[in-house]
Amino acid sequence: MYIGIDETGDFVSNNLNFFISIFIRYNYLNEIEILFKKWEKSLPKDSRNLTGEVKGHLLSDEILYDFIDKIIYNNFYQINYCCYGVETNQNSWNHIDLQRKMTITQITSAIEEYRKKGKKYFKIANQYSNMLDWYKNQSKQNTLKMAVLGTTISDSLNHAICFSAVNSFDDELEFLQFKIDQDFISKGAKNIYWKEILRNQLWSRHGITRIKEWDKNHPFLRIFVEEENGDKLILTNELKNRINFYNSRFSFEIRIADIISTINRKYITERKCKLSFNKLRQLNFSKGLYTHLILTMSKNPVPNPYK
Repeated sequence: MYIGIDETGDFVSNNLNFFISIFIRYNYLNEIEILFKKWEKSLPKDSRNLTGEVKGHLLSDEILYDFIDKIIYNNFYQINYCCYGVETNQNSWNHIDLQRKMTITQITSAIEEYRKKGKKYFKIANQYSNMLDWYKNQSKQNTLKMAVLGTTISDSLNHAICFSAVNSFDDELEFLQFKIDQDFISKGAKNIYWKEILRNQLWSRHGITRIKEWDKNHPFLRIFVEEENGDKLILTNELKNRINFYNSRFSFEIRIADIISTINRKYITERKCKLSFNKLRQLNFSKGLYTHLILTMSKNPVPNPYK
């Protein structure tokens, strides 16, 4: 399963911002890529930006409907997606202030503990010290993106697990990949730090679905789960390795997510693209028009994922 993620919105002004995740089966990846690139080549020049990349916001309503008809409802299988919305209001910024304080406290505590353990752990302590400096310099906008992206990845992972298990292709989870638009993060950002923050968000706050029928040799458990502690799955570092940022020019999955994001934004915020949206929404795993994310802190004690 390949999951492409894109976002739309400035995450600054008081408005609604969206994250889109799409799900493409590994066994049909090549077929979908060939089909989509052939469709892109058929589009007029004004569908592309200055670098020659097709962008959803440049497409007419007629072309967007053609995209739904030929790409999403293709002859191989239908491409499902999730839509998440978050408002950049005072509640979001209050949450981010609390989130920053908690994360800084957790990383600082981990650094102190590793240094107390002796020279063997100095390298880990120094890595976290560098990450702490990086995290402190992140804007509120980036911190909000981290929080929402962590939820998007977690929820999308659970949808991928359940959807593949119900439809009997969960063996394809062995090839799980998250491909995220690199425009999502600021230029020069340390991808490794983003990935570490995201992995620890999954570890500490978001539950991962466990299919009871799976035995310990199931590809997902074998590759991505280090141990099971009651109902909680302790994840391996391999999941972090499967979360990567890409230039959308070289990732057709992200370009598909971009177009779906455009259709959702146009309808939800402007009530445009009604025909395309009504056909598309039948494949939305999210309840309603989109999953409205209201950021809150857990009331229960949260274990330090950095230790």
